[in-house]
Amino acid sequence: MMKKLVVLSIISIVSLNLFCQINWTKHPDNPVLTPGSPGEWDEAGIFYPRVIYYDNTYHMWYSGSKTDSTGIGHATSQDGVTWTKNPNNPVLDVGPDGAWDDQNAYAATVLLIDSIFHMWYNGQATSFGVDNNKIGHATSSDGITWTKDPNNPVLTTGPIGAWDDEWSAYPNVVHTDETFHMWYSGFKEGSGISIGHATSPDGVAWTKDSQNPVITSSGEWEVPLVFPGGTIFNGSNYQMWYSGGIAWKTMIGYATSEDGSQWEKNSQPVLRAGSAGSWEGQWVGGSSVLFDTTKNTYKMWYTGSSTSEFGDGSIGYAETYEPAWTMLYENYPGGMAVVVDSLIYSFAGGGEGWAIGNEAWSFNTNSNEWIQLTDMPIPLTDGGIGNIGDNIYLVGGWTTGATGDWVTTDSVLQYNLATDKFSSKAPSGYKLGAVASCVMNDKICLFGGWGSPFPVVHHAHDATSYDPLTETWDENFFPDMQFPHLMHGSAEFLNGEVYVIGGVGPDPHNIQPSEKFDGENWVTIAKMPVPVTLHNSIVHNGKILVFGGDSIWSREKSYSTNFIQEYDPVTNSWKMMEPMPFQRTAMTGGKVGNYMYLMGGSRDQRDPDNNVPQVWKFNLDSLKEWVVPGLEVMLSDNNLTLEVDDTVRLSAGVLPTYAADRSVSWSSSDETIATVSADGEVIAKSGGNATITASANGGDCSASCEITVSTVGTFVLKKIKAELFPNPTEGFLNLNMDRNSQYSIEVISNTGQVLLEREFTGYNQMIDLSSFETGVYFITIRSMDFVTTRKIIKL
Repeated sequence: MMKKLVVLSIISIVSLNLFCQINWTKHPDNPVLTPGSPGEWDEAGIFYPRVIYYDNTYHMWYSGSKTDSTGIGHATSQDGVTWTKNPNNPVLDVGPDGAWDDQNAYAATVLLIDSIFHMWYNGQATSFGVDNNKIGHATSSDGITWTKDPNNPVLTTGPIGAWDDEWSAYPNVVHTDETFHMWYSGFKEGSGISIGHATSPDGVAWTKDSQNPVITSSGEWEVPLVFPGGTIFNGSNYQMWYSGGIAWKTMIGYATSEDGSQWEKNSQPVLRAGSAGSWEGQWVGGSSVLFDTTKNTYKMWYTGSSTSEFGDGSIGYAETYEPAWTMLYENYPGGMAVVVDSLIYSFAGGGEGWAIGNEAWSFNTNSNEWIQLTDMPIPLTDGGIGNIGDNIYLVGGWTTGATGDWVTTDSVLQYNLATDKFSSKAPSGYKLGAVASCVMNDKICLFGGWGSPFPVVHHAHDATSYDPLTETWDENFFPDMQFPHLMHGSAEFLNGEVYVIGGVGPDPHNIQPSEKFDGENWVTIAKMPVPVTLHNSIVHNGKILVFGGDSIWSREKSYSTNFIQEYDPVTNSWKMMEPMPFQRTAMTGGKVGNYMYLMGGSRDQRDPDNNVPQVWKFNLDSLKEWVVPGLEVMLSDNNLTLEVDDTVRLSAGVLPTYAADRSVSWSSSDETIATVSADGEVIAKSGGNATITASANGGDCSASCEITVSTVGTFVLKKIKAELFPNPTEGFLNLNMDRNSQYSIEVISNTGQVLLEREFTGYNQMIDLSSFETGVYFITIRSMDFVTTRKIIKL
């Protein structure tokens, strides 16, 4: 039995609904399109806009009325606000006398498919009565000259007694996955107006949904009628801005659906009428909505009216902004994850601290709900994972040993999506954890991995495949990899090739180069700008995206990043994209539609107290290349006074930290006075002055330290070695002194403000700069006979 999660710390689970969909901003110059002058075809009012964007232009088809007849006009705009009406309006008029649409043609919806414009519109005949509202279809090569379909009307009312036996009107059409979806209004005397759904392979022959009506006027504000409004598909679900309320006193509501049949509505309208006496003071409705991916902005054009008359209105414009990043939860079950349709399945939740859990969960990306599934038979994490058919397979990984420690396992678990049951399959034959995995040709492919007990190293170069159908392993499916992707890399299958990204090797746990299997051999690919491990990766638009991860990893410390890196297999090159708004390592999650979900992780995966698991949603349409500023070299000291035979180590940092090559070379202007080693150690040789220079990017940028070497010691200030590292630092700065004494420390901003003061006695001190903003600071260290000031860089 599946159990719904009822206690989670929800940060902004309804951010899309509340923040984005309720906070619409109406344009100050509204209305943006008004009725024509007296005598023109649209003199009485305009309503029901439908907008599409193509060829760098907004195109609107709108309904216009004059006396007792309506038609459909066309207008264009460069910004969606200032519109120019087509001089040939109306571009689609009523039919000839006696036709099914000889009185009114209005409420059009338009799509551009394969260079052909398709319009569906509402038609009415002069002879009013039952069965008088029907839906027609027309096509055009330019959006202006239209040809009505000979099969019209293409959607008619239902049989007598049906919910739509008097109306089939106000169509809204979306085209997804080779299928046309239409939502339309249906009316039955005494039952109000509801919204139905129909599908078609060609836009002409329609099949009504057996679940009709799919939206009814159930909310207090929307009784007794609802009309469909602007509808879009965002890659994972449908969004509709529909009209509801008392006739000619309507407001605009918002609803979402996975399949177009089952809808979830906001409880309150998202756009209301304006103040009494304004151009929209009586009602608003008849919306059209586009999502501008370049600005993460929803754009709405809608009808507003100051009267209660049908066909009397003007058209307004409103916007709302969807943040690129949205935090959904500040609590998260954790573990390995895989995406199946719009659900993200997560395994290994429920562990406390570093304990491994055995809980299994699914996250519904449409409703933002967590559903607890059947527990796994054993605690398990960091194994291979993949979805094949109706099952998810968990291969190997770490489990809990007899004494509570982490040990690797050779188990293979199968989770059936339909039955919510686990079953054990034939074991793998060897135990490994922290593997990279992907699905290729219905096989689970595993790469690298660590044996146990920790830190036994084996299988690091291995690449193998598991066939769940035969429950067999093929260790010869791949040759051995070139590099030991020992722990926490990732693997992606793209264009028939497997890519293994990052991960660490044996001690000292250097991050490994990435490589691909081209069908015969493993080939090294371009180096990541910031090599990482414990990251998350996906395939998006034919490229590999790498999110976060650790840029440095050891069993004692890790340094998480907020970088997004994009690999293009065509050019074998990387780009830095605009970074995440948080630093995170050891995340799971995946891609659903045009959204990336990143789950769990921590800023420092070696610090359990800093492990605040979160769930973030990212709009992948917001991806933008990060403009890389010029390189800059920063030195820990600019001036030093030494005595002969003194040594001091200079440290150099290259900014930005995501530069592909951050290496530096060292040189001395006079090696008879001071020499410098390849790692920045300066040795004073004789009295005089020398300049020590650190250079990057082939000498294009550099920084220098002036060295004065004295042949006579000074009593006032005795030279003591003070070592500060790491510099640059992302948070903590270690200070090591070579003499046990009393010291005072001041951290000073580049404007001279003292930000931190501390005293200590001994050799070592740790200074926490994690709360400091990125920038350059100075640290002054004093004792009774010693003082030095060093420059430090906070990343």
